[in-house]
Amino acid sequence: MPRKTHITSEKLAIINMKTTLSINETVIYTDLGEDKVRQLVHTKDFPCFKNGNKWCINREMLNEWLKKISVEHRQI
Repeated sequence: MPRKTHITSEKLAIINMKTTLSINETVIYTDLGEDKVRQLVHTKDFPCFKNGNKWCINREMLNEWLKKISVEHRQI
């Protein structure tokens, strides 16, 4: 069973200010499952890059990507 993260208003405010998000922050930000985000970072058009062992997801580009897949009615 996936673990639930307690989300505080402070945590949400920090996420909304950051330029790049971790996988866990992306899960909170998008309400997608952690397994799905981990799958997506390995796809060609997902807005991310790797910094050492850590995946970084560009928040602004993520918003654009979400708009794009919504308009296309894509299944992820």
